[in-house]
Amino acid sequence: MLSTARSVILKKSFPLMVCELTDAMMLFSGVVFLTLEDEVYLAAIGLIDAFLLCCLAFGFALSDAFRNFYARATAYPRTDTLSLTVQCRSQRDFLTAGLMISGFAAALPWVFGLWSDAEIIQILISALPFLIPVVVVYYLGLSFHAFLIGKGHLQRAGWIAVSGFVLHLILLFVFLNVVDIGLLPTNAVLLATLLTESLWAAALWASYRMFGYSRGLDSNINTARIRKVLCSAACLPGLSFFSFHFSCALIFLYLSWCCAHTEAAVLTLAVSSYALLVAPVNGISDAAANGFSRIHAGRCPELFSRFRKNLIAVSFASSAMVFALIAVIRLVGIHDGPWNFKVVAFTGVLAIFGMRNKIDFTAVLVRLRNGMFFRVQLMYAAVIVTGFLLLRDFFATSIVALLVTVLFAKVAVTCALRKNLRVVWR
Repeated sequence: MLSTARSVILKKSFPLMVCELTDAMMLFSGVVFLTLEDEVYLAAIGLIDAFLLCCLAFGFALSDAFRNFYARATAYPRTDTLSLTVQCRSQRDFLTAGLMISGFAAALPWVFGLWSDAEIIQILISALPFLIPVVVVYYLGLSFHAFLIGKGHLQRAGWIAVSGFVLHLILLFVFLNVVDIGLLPTNAVLLATLLTESLWAAALWASYRMFGYSRGLDSNINTARIRKVLCSAACLPGLSFFSFHFSCALIFLYLSWCCAHTEAAVLTLAVSSYALLVAPVNGISDAAANGFSRIHAGRCPELFSRFRKNLIAVSFASSAMVFALIAVIRLVGIHDGPWNFKVVAFTGVLAIFGMRNKIDFTAVLVRLRNGMFFRVQLMYAAVIVTGFLLLRDFFATSIVALLVTVLFAKVAVTCALRKNLRVVWR
């Protein structure tokens, strides 16, 4: 029987929370180091990160789809050979997706450059030689990461992620403060990321080989249909993730075109802080998906409400500790600059709604209501665009209007999801 206790949820989710936190902290640490550089680089790294996440959006969705397949296959020993063969051949799928998206990504900044000659866009174009390899390496690593997580090697994946984060911190400190490598600060951050992600992918591959998964393949099994279904299942979630990050990139472009660098820098700090605050719930959502699936399969709808409340409670407690860490870094480690403590506090309010919505989105997707998921995401984007256009003239700066609009949009999504959950889980 499914245990809905908070301690059990935390125990199952902790390794995945560590993986998500380390990914978010890598982005956050680059931002923190760049607060010591010229403001234009802090503004530019926000655009670069948003652009990078646009490129990785489909990879995240693809990883989720394959990971869920491996997790379900693990429960049936007869399908073990099938899952091994699928993984072996999926490496080509991940790599192909990474190369195709990289080709698109290489052209897009030049299009932005035709629209505006802002300095941060020129910095983005100069970052492409580092950005494109990061995308390709990350996609290849995701194929092994999805398999190891699906097979239950959570602690190994967690240790690899933590080791990568420590290495990333060391490289950032060396490149930005010890050795002059002759690169722009943003490119130095990307070089550190590329080296870290390369070692991350290599460590995942080595673990895959060490556990013996490279053996036991059956070349006679036709996996094309399964892989096609899994890739198709990733399309709508991937499009949703892409639309969110692409909208962030467009907002950075807008701020760079008509506002001072300070506003883009503030948005960079707000987005990186928000990503770090919601990282724990991204790890917990995997445990949530498994739990919601068991509730639905076991026809125990009476457990849904209690399980959901405990998931949200664990998410809030984990993020509260992360918020305390961000507050300490802001108070004792960073000069005033654009990182006003009000930004940290407001980002915390946004994260409260973001965490709740993530759990509810997971509950919707478990019931295969992808259309409902997509409609709510479209509503979220529409509220942000419409609200920002209406409110930007009522506030002193565009960034304040944007943050207030995002808050309204998240409240609207919370209300819409609450109504939809009553229909889906009645």
